[in-house]
Amino acid sequence: MKLRISRLPLYSSSPKYVWSIYAYPRYFCANIISVYLLNPIGIKLSRSFSVSLLVQIILLARGLRNKDKDNFTTYLQEITALRSEVLENRLSQTTIVQQVEQKLDDKLGSVSNTLKTELSVTQDEMQRIYAMSEALEARLSEDRDELKNICSQLETQIGNVTQKLDAKVQDTQDRVEELDNAIQSIIVASKVADHKFESRFECLEDNL
Repeated sequence: MKLRISRLPLYSSSPKYVWSIYAYPRYFCANIISVYLLNPIGIKLSRSFSVSLLVQIILLARGLRNKDKDNFTTYLQEITALRSEVLENRLSQTTIVQQVEQKLDDKLGSVSNTLKTELSVTQDEMQRIYAMSEALEARLSEDRDELKNICSQLETQIGNVTQKLDAKVQDTQDRVEELDNAIQSIIVASKVADHKFESRFECLEDNL
């Protein structure tokens, strides 16, 4: 027979409620589970635990059917104790969940701190590398400017030396030409002197 969960209040003096307790104890137990145990605290129990709890309450209700009405308070106290046990289980589950959440938060915090530290170290290294790159680029720029200056100075010096060499070559050529002219003049003068000497020598021979 399937249990039906009715919506009767847990405590009532109405004849219908009292009649349901003794005439249909299973329905009453279902009311206890739905209204008194589960709904107010919102517990999500496992299937095996719920079945075990339901069996215990059904057995309790069967005993209640065969007992006097005066023993109802005792059974109700037992049900209350069972509810307290469920609440304790709920609290223990909540504590376990809180502990797990705390451990997860701690682990996530630790991982986050580690990542932040590693990221900070990485950023410091990147900044240092960037600074070194800038320094190297500045040094290369200075070296490039210095090389340009050296090349410019060399070009100037080479131009000056070339001009001096050209001037010396031209001066040497001028001197060579002057020397040639002097030699040619000496040759011409020598020829003229020879011719004069020969003429005088011939005149002397004729006179003799």
